[in-house]
Amino acid sequence: MNRSFLQGALAVLVLFGLFSFFESLPKKNEKEEIFKERIVSKFNYAYRVFIPESWDGRVSWPVILFLHGKRERGEDNSSQTEVGLGRILKENSRGLPIPAIVVFPQCSENEWWTDSFVQRKVLAALFQAVKEFNGDTSKIYLTGISMGGYGVWSMAANYPNIFAAIAPVCGGIRSHREIPAVSVGDSADPYRAVAEKIKHIPVYIFHGRQDKVIPFSESLKMERALRKLGGRVSFNEYTFSGHDVWDSAYASENFNFWMMRQRKE
Repeated sequence: MNRSFLQGALAVLVLFGLFSFFESLPKKNEKEEIFKERIVSKFNYAYRVFIPESWDGRVSWPVILFLHGKRERGEDNSSQTEVGLGRILKENSRGLPIPAIVVFPQCSENEWWTDSFVQRKVLAALFQAVKEFNGDTSKIYLTGISMGGYGVWSMAANYPNIFAAIAPVCGGIRSHREIPAVSVGDSADPYRAVAEKIKHIPVYIFHGRQDKVIPFSESLKMERALRKLGGRVSFNEYTFSGHDVWDSAYASENFNFWMMRQRKE
């Protein structure tokens, strides 16, 4: 066997190996295919939107607004899709077991979901997506994790007529770990003050009893405040879990089934 033949065969093997290697790498636009990038021009505010494969603009769709945690703050318009609902969507190959548009805004490094200006930007993104993808305004849902859980309580209290249901995951009302408290004015009982504003909204709370970041008692106090006022509240307590219970919460069939049953009157 001559040398030129061996060299040619080796070159083919190398090229085949390189081709297989690059084919196995994630495509540069893979994230864009799953989470569409959009911008609210009024605020120059970038966000992401998940669109189900079965989406059809001739019918109206439920819309979920997801608020990320403290670690995902930034300007990359990407990190917010790496946790919580975003992770569930990617791992299930386009699939929550429910059909819904999911909006993923992002906080800048120096912002918090409890900031009133941030909330205005988020709502602008939400309703821009609702308009573009024919969202059902009677089926808009709000959920978030950790810092995003604070944002859920805060946004629901500030805009109580928008959401058909809310689902805070390991969130709170009083300040913890630098996360600002939910603003309730001069009220001596902030839990009751928030509950008064949202008692008509169905609520599903998720929290780990062993949480060392945001105390479990924050969610427990909100549950009690809502029940005293006749609120419709469910509480999924993870007895042996700590802070990061969001994967379990969002993968739960109970969460998905419960949320899709809610409709704003």
